[in-house]
Amino acid sequence: NDGVEPDEEETETRLEKVRPFNPGKIDIDMKTMEMSSLIKRIQYEEVDMKTAFQRKSGLWSAKQKSQLIESLMLRIPLPAFYFDGGNADKWLIIDGLQRITAIKEFVVDETLKLTGLEFFEDLEGATFSDLPRALTRRIEETNIIAFIVKEGTPQNVKYNIFKRINTGGLQLTPQEIRHALYQGPAVDLCKKLAKNTAFIRATCGSV
Repeated sequence: NDGVEPDEEETETRLEKVRPFNPGKIDIDMKTMEMSSLIKRIQYEEVDMKTAFQRKSGLWSAKQKSQLIESLMLRIPLPAFYFDGGNADKWLIIDGLQRITAIKEFVVDETLKLTGLEFFEDLEGATFSDLPRALTRRIEETNIIAFIVKEGTPQNVKYNIFKRINTGGLQLTPQEIRHALYQGPAVDLCKKLAKNTAFIRATCGSV
């Protein structure tokens, strides 16, 4: 490195060069499951909400979260979810963190109150417990598609999936993609330093 920061296009070109793997070893299940099954996993902390693949949870506004819940009540299908299922007792989220966070806050934690709805305006301020049974049942019985990367699949596959599907929505910066693709002790150290008061002061908050 000559000390010159690469431009965004150069960075993205480098990120295209993901380490190769044997496609024959890829083992990914496509499961159609009811939302209630995912909710159960969330309740029993069997879904890791602190995955390195995604930005931190809670980036959606209350209105965005509410409109996701409204989509469920309207029976509008959600995009597929992607999980690393190497540990069957603790799925890692590859894609879908913001959606799962919204579902957790509304159904499990009941900290989200609906706001900014387009079709169910009479439910403004409602929590999950406030909904009529017909709507709670509709949410719980919604069919979702989950792609599960199974144990034995090359480690690099899930990073490749992450890179390929994160092209829209909350667009990730090159640094955020690097953070997800390149894991290890150095990344963990950088995360700790970034929260250290002395480090922040020494770098004038520029890192």
